[in-house]
Amino acid sequence: MSGNVVFGSPLCVRIIRPNSLEDCQNSRVRDSGPHSVPSVPVPGWNDPPQFSHASLDSHGIRRSRLNKRPSPHSHPSPLPPSSLSPLCPPPSSAPPTQTSQSGEVSSGVVGVTDSGGGGVEDDYSRVVDGFQMQLERHKTSMTEKEVEEVMKRLGAMRTQWNSGALSPHVMTHTTALLTALEAGRVEEARRIQVALMVDHTSEVNMWMMGVKRLIARAEKQTDNHKS
Repeated sequence: MSGNVVFGSPLCVRIIRPNSLEDCQNSRVRDSGPHSVPSVPVPGWNDPPQFSHASLDSHGIRRSRLNKRPSPHSHPSPLPPSSLSPLCPPPSSAPPTQTSQSGEVSSGVVGVTDSGGGGVEDDYSRVVDGFQMQLERHKTSMTEKEVEEVMKRLGAMRTQWNSGALSPHVMTHTTALLTALEAGRVEEARRIQVALMVDHTSEVNMWMMGVKRLIARAEKQTDNHKS
């Protein structure tokens, strides 16, 4: 019997059983005809891997060259010198400010040069006697109260000068003030008096008002002579 047919279902399945080994060989010959697709062998677990040299030759392996020099456009060009900001600001055109020995800012009105402290103590008698003579000169045009006030201020100056409370700068400029007042240079004496009041207020505030009154009387006398 070459096969069995099963009935009783919508589909009919035919089961063919080979009768002998020859039928199996014949079926293999028919399957390996001219139009059959050749089978690809399945590699085993210990077979060496297979490489395609043709694909490697066509594409090639690209390797990075470490000794390749960079192109000149890869680095940014340096900035021009004009675009660089200077490290230091431009120097100021303002003249330096003069500072007195007492730490106060000088107005720079008077151009009297200090003698460096040499011989300023020797001017004590000349300065005291000189201002006393100026008081005697203008006493007739002053009230009794004004005379007493000037004498009191000159006494304070003598006390500070003797005790060493006055700096060499103040003593030198006070001597220059008296010299200008005796020579009739009233404007110069006024400038020295203002500079001392601005720069050395703590030293001269007790007696400079008396000297200021003498300068004012000298100015008034000069104006009367001009008229």
